[in-house]
Amino acid sequence: MPPIDQSTILRRKLDVAHQLESENQLAVFDHTRSELVVLNATGGAFWDLIDGEATLGQIAQEMAECIQGAPSVDDLLVLLIGLSEQLLARSAVEIVAS
Repeated sequence: MPPIDQSTILRRKLDVAHQLESENQLAVFDHTRSELVVLNATGGAFWDLIDGEATLGQIAQEMAECIQGAPSVDDLLVLLIGLSEQLLARSAVEIVAS
């Protein structure tokens, strides 16, 4: 797997479907693996911004600007890289470009 950094672009995998939203988390069910992935509010916001075009750096910037009380862009980027690695390990996303 190529290294993940601010220039990495992710795409949600097509086999992940059925988003079940609650107030503070997002549950995404993967039919092919029969697995439920539950994301906290930050993870859910990140999931919604994964579009196959925006880089992780751009997503971190947008989240820092839009979420009240969000950490700095640099801190968000570290968080998003870690979350990206977890989502990649679960095959919930794939790398488009790095």
